[in-house]
Amino acid sequence: MIEHAGNWKVHTGGAQDGKSHGVCGPVDAQTASGDLTRFHVRLFANYDLDLKGRREVFATPHYEEFGTCGHAVASNTSNISGSGFDQGRIQLTNLMVNDGYSIGDNQNWGNTQNFMQCNGDIAGSTGSVYWILTH
Repeated sequence: MIEHAGNWKVHTGGAQDGKSHGVCGPVDAQTASGDLTRFHVRLFANYDLDLKGRREVFATPHYEEFGTCGHAVASNTSNISGSGFDQGRIQLTNLMVNDGYSIGDNQNWGNTQNFMQCNGDIAGSTGSVYWILTH
């Protein structure tokens, strides 16, 4: 769906694990808007169904800049829309909504921890999470 909505392509990226309902597992898929400076998302299947019996997929969209150390998520001060984590969430949500999907909910999970990137910049997030309904 992301590939269709944003013309993103299946891509690789660093291997990372995701944790859902106490189960830790590897990334299930990755797509990106390009090769170097790009929007990138890792997708992880949830191990449980939601309250309505539907499958869930967790996405970690972000905007990353390519430099001498490789890909680094854009810093907290890189854009009026916030860090690369916030820019990625906004971009992916807009792509999906413009392709006919709807936002089911917007929550704040408090995931605001800053991370030092390989280029020395700091990137965090506002903690917002959007639930995109795909069916």
